[in-house]
Amino acid sequence: MRALFIFMFLATTASAESPKVVTDIAPVHSLVAQVMEGVDTPDLLLEAGGDPHHMALRPSQARALAQADLVIWVGPALTPWLGEALAGSASVSLPLAPDLVEDVDDPHLWLNPDFAEAWLTVIAEALSQIDPDNLATYRTNAELAQQAVQALTQKTATQLDAIGGARLLAAHDAWGHFADRFGLQIVGAIKSHDDAAPGAGHLGETRDMISIGAVDCVLSEGVETDALVATVVGDSGTPVATVHPLGAGIDTGVEFYSGLLSGVAQAIAACVEAG
Repeated sequence: MRALFIFMFLATTASAESPKVVTDIAPVHSLVAQVMEGVDTPDLLLEAGGDPHHMALRPSQARALAQADLVIWVGPALTPWLGEALAGSASVSLPLAPDLVEDVDDPHLWLNPDFAEAWLTVIAEALSQIDPDNLATYRTNAELAQQAVQALTQKTATQLDAIGGARLLAAHDAWGHFADRFGLQIVGAIKSHDDAAPGAGHLGETRDMISIGAVDCVLSEGVETDALVATVVGDSGTPVATVHPLGAGIDTGVEFYSGLLSGVAQAIAACVEAG
């Protein structure tokens, strides 16, 4: 019994000494979880598939932010509400893309695995600064995760080689980094901004693109955009792929990032080939 008590005390102490880390979105959470594996698990503010641009923090989430040792997030271009919540906070803030300007640059950088690979080093160094006792673990985990991302990048490129140059119409303007990295074309977006309903003129233009055969596949994001996509596609027969930039429907955690990119590549390849 005494040995059990000592074990429980040591486990509790080790847990208490682990850094409290909060992440914004599931892709970032997955990368951080890989670096922290064997030490602890980061918290996630926004569940996969949620709207990163607009969110009201629950009291429990506000407390988690206030108590965090480190907050790792993409940056204010993606989650402006998080920047406001962190103002005046004692938590260390690590925006992975701090130089993006909202409505000017595309903040969906995680869809290009080259950025994810670079971020792993940044994440490991930030964790090492606040938790130097686990520096070796963080750096080793980051190196292993980078190797996994490199293999994922090659796998994704192979999946998409056969449809190089395919013309994609996106439900909203989120796929530029993915398309640029893997040799695809984003020929337009039904919604230019996440919070802006497309006007009649713009909808007409997208319908015209489809009618003249200028689109190989339309990218929907599920229930949020299915009706809008159906309105544009009509009876043209243009194939539709359901892909979500935040990985709606994928279990969060260490394997999330790999599942996200592999699933997107598979869905887009199947969609284009179906046309």
